[in-house]
Amino acid sequence: NKANEIIGQMALILKCKHATMNTKRALIKIFLTTLCYRCQTWMLTSNNRRKLVITEMKCQRRMLEISRREWYSNEVIRKKVGTTS
Repeated sequence: NKANEIIGQMALILKCKHATMNTKRALIKIFLTTLCYRCQTWMLTSNNRRKLVITEMKCQRRMLEISRREWYSNEVIRKKVGTTS
């Protein structure tokens, strides 16, 4: 889907050692805000909320260079990134 394509394009920035965690967090926030804005006609069902959370976690995992095969809870990842939701 389109969101995964964009995440792939952002991968270099999210993995960049020279970009600060604040910069990476801001980039993810902009991406998610834009995603929500573009999809404002969605009914925000529990399934769509789940998809948004999955997309956010995918960005954060990529930022920390943690693969899906490495088991970390979402709470641990959020703590490492410094986000609350």
